[in-house]
Amino acid sequence: MAPRSLLLIPFLALGQYAHAQTELRDALMAAMNAESGQVETILTGPMAEAARAGLQTTDDIVVRISTVSALRQAGCKRMDVLLYIPDKKFPTTDGGSHEFRTGFQLNVCPDGRPPESSHGD
Repeated sequence: MAPRSLLLIPFLALGQYAHAQTELRDALMAAMNAESGQVETILTGPMAEAARAGLQTTDDIVVRISTVSALRQAGCKRMDVLLYIPDKKFPTTDGGSHEFRTGFQLNVCPDGRPPESSHGD
C-alpha cells in the first residue's frame, strides 16, 4: 500500500463525516458514494469564496450533504445540501443576531450531472 493510501484510512474509518476541505461537487460525490449517504466537510473553491465575500467573513463554511432518496435513473439521487458557519452570529437590522444557514436540494447522478428527467423522479 502506498504511503498516500495509508493517509486515507482514518477518513474511511470515519465514513460519515470527513472533516477535510472540499469543493461542492466533490462533497456531493463523496456523499453519493458514502455508505451512510452523508458527508460533512469544510467547503472550498469558488462557491465558498463567493459566500465568504458576500457575508464579509473569513470563517470556514461547512457543507453537510445527505441523501434524500434514490431516483429512477440508475445511480442518481436527490441530495439535501446545507451550508452553515458554526458558532458565528451575524447582526440583524432589528439589533439581534442569527447564524448563517442556507440549503437546497438537487438531483444528481454519479457523473455529477442531473438525471435525464428531474420531473417527478
